[in-house]
Amino acid sequence: RKVLMQAPKNGFFYVIDRISGELLSAEPYAKVTWAKGIDKETGRPIEAPLARYPGDEMQLVAPGPGGAHNWHPMANSPLTGLAYIPGIPTEFPYQNASPFNLRPGPVEMGIEYSAFAPPADMSDKEIPSFPAGYVSAWDPLEQVERWRVSLPATWNGGLLVTGGNLVFHGTTHGFFQAYNADSGKMLWSSPTYTGVMAGPITYRINGAQYVAVMAGWGGVMATHASAFLKGEATENHSRVLVYSLDGKANLPKPTKLERRPLQKPPEIVHVPERIEQGRLLFDRYCQFCHGAGAISGTLIPDLRYADQNIHNFWNDIVIGGAFEPAGMPGFSKYLSGPDESLAIREYVISRALQEYKIREGKNPREKDHANN
Repeated sequence: RKVLMQAPKNGFFYVIDRISGELLSAEPYAKVTWAKGIDKETGRPIEAPLARYPGDEMQLVAPGPGGAHNWHPMANSPLTGLAYIPGIPTEFPYQNASPFNLRPGPVEMGIEYSAFAPPADMSDKEIPSFPAGYVSAWDPLEQVERWRVSLPATWNGGLLVTGGNLVFHGTTHGFFQAYNADSGKMLWSSPTYTGVMAGPITYRINGAQYVAVMAGWGGVMATHASAFLKGEATENHSRVLVYSLDGKANLPKPTKLERRPLQKPPEIVHVPERIEQGRLLFDRYCQFCHGAGAISGTLIPDLRYADQNIHNFWNDIVIGGAFEPAGMPGFSKYLSGPDESLAIREYVISRALQEYKIREGKNPREKDHANN
């Protein structure tokens, strides 16, 4: 039977007749709490009560916004009859925004954006990691998982399955690996020294087979979610890597990126209402690039480390767009004026001071912590 198969973000593996569109099956290939199943007659989900997170209470929903499988390519083997999925086991605390005020410009989901961020009084090293990612071999006929390989971190690369019964993929923690397509046994692994998100390809020249992959770490996990990936996601060192059975080249280890030391932040008058206003604005406009909780990765500047020169020209950058040629647009269309911009600055400084005090062995909950 000619079919379409997909493992979309919602956590159900779909098998669809590609001629008629008939839904043949749709079973959960990952943890799913938002629906009890899929109605085969209508194709509609059978929603669980928490799917629309009713009321004012937070609801932990799986999969989260990143999905159980995202854009990283999955693969299918006619030899094994299995589909191979780079899995993302995520849950997310959804809570309705109260009150909800539509503002132009940002990502808008009508939820409390603070749910994205780690607790403000928690050190970088104390923030828990996302659940580990995995590679799954799924039987689309029986709708069961045949094997799974757990990985140290989430958001791993796409998959390639070959006629030689191998599954290739790159990982967030910096390796390119090959598994037996029948059993999932790891057969080979080589360091890439950077996270890999892309799917590999294979080709042949003059009788020799090659496997190639674009290596490099980036995307929303490397910006928004750095606080939760911490040291698991390696730095970005963009390159194309090509492998062959008789390859003899050694991949040079790149120079490690060094972040400037965290300096004592500028002094501010600690006004809780202003800090809270800045937090809400940061969560709405800034966190998807500069990181949840103002904790950034290695791709976009961590604003807690901003030097005095940045603070001196803060409004020129945030409102006036002084850094627009470098990819940082001005937000004059979205912020009501310099006061909102400076509220964001005060929140960032408060976050920097919290981390600074934690590293100094002091209590970030001290009432005068932002006046020290």
